[in-house]
Amino acid sequence: MFKVGASVLLLAVATGPAAAQRPADPVPQVTSGNFHTCGISGAKTYCWGSGEEGQLGNGDSADQNTPVQVRAPGGAVFTQLAAGGYHTCGISGAKTYCWGSAGDGQLGNGGTANQNTPVQVRAPRGVVFTQLAAGSAHTCGISGTNAYCWGVNFAVGDGGTANQLTPVQVRAPGGVVFTRLAAGGYHTCGISGAKTYCWGYGLDGALGDGGTASRLTPVQVRAPGGVVFTRLAAGGSHTCGISGTRTYCWGLGNDGRLGNGGTASQNTPVQVRAPGGVVFTQITAGGAQTCGISGTRTYCWGDGTYGGLGDGATASRTTPARVRAPGGVVFTQITAGTAHACGISGTRTYCWGYGDNGQLGNGGNVDRWTPVQVRASEGLHAAHRR
Repeated sequence: MFKVGASVLLLAVATGPAAAQRPADPVPQVTSGNFHTCGISGAKTYCWGSGEEGQLGNGDSADQNTPVQVRAPGGAVFTQLAAGGYHTCGISGAKTYCWGSAGDGQLGNGGTANQNTPVQVRAPRGVVFTQLAAGSAHTCGISGTNAYCWGVNFAVGDGGTANQLTPVQVRAPGGVVFTRLAAGGYHTCGISGAKTYCWGYGLDGALGDGGTASRLTPVQVRAPGGVVFTRLAAGGSHTCGISGTRTYCWGLGNDGRLGNGGTASQNTPVQVRAPGGVVFTQITAGGAQTCGISGTRTYCWGDGTYGGLGDGATASRTTPARVRAPGGVVFTQITAGTAHACGISGTRTYCWGYGDNGQLGNGGNVDRWTPVQVRASEGLHAAHRR
């Protein structure tokens, strides 16, 4: 499944006629940027929503309210995607490609010109990325025992403050080997064994180290005793992690996005006040909201202004509220953007929240307060890739 790195701060041939619609076609992987969403189905990749920076990858810069196919280079078949603020990246075999906004070097191709179709990341010799995470204007990846980042200055973790136009190695403490990464607005976090580290913009406490200073290299998250994170999600200025049967969040607390019942920022992890019996096994963090899956139910909390919590209202929630999914819909993967979210249920994809740029993929441009089905295009088919 995709990693998600969408953020409000951040957290892609001219388009032809719309293809015939087949609503039951699947998008088995999905990832959201600020105002766009992308998914893989079989050997093809599709994006929808805001296209102004080329982040849909279809060779155009127009918004699309139903999925359009990414114009991948010949032979490239993406098996993993990460959507950042206004850019998208994908792994195809031993190569990594990015497209969209490039002003801070987040495409990793050595330049700063926007690209509306995928361009190859100029990774160091021998570096093959197996996992990606994308933030507002930076991208990170894991290759073997090392993590690399590129893009906007202090979010790349190399100890400097210069933008990096190609991947540079993260200066991790001795013995630290990251196995999972999550990229937020202008910060990045990673899991190494029983410890979690973050680096980048720390003003709101998003690094979880007990302070609000920005860090140019990874610092350890001050987790409560016995807490070992196995999953992470980074949003605009907040971060969340799952440890056993409990979920914790830290950083900016506005609108209740930390889920602890309050709106105060927290510079160390605080436990999410989940309803009785709710145990999250997957989480995603957007610009100002967070969502999680527990069994057959999905919950969201934080800013609900545009219906991004999916509970049928536009109120913000300081603790998890259940998403009002259609009957029989059980999400197995979710992703959140600035003010929208999407989820996969069987062979169908649904989105909810802010819809002005077409990021809900249902053929419209209006907000939806509960999940609506993405209108899959002709090319989408049932080949699931795990």
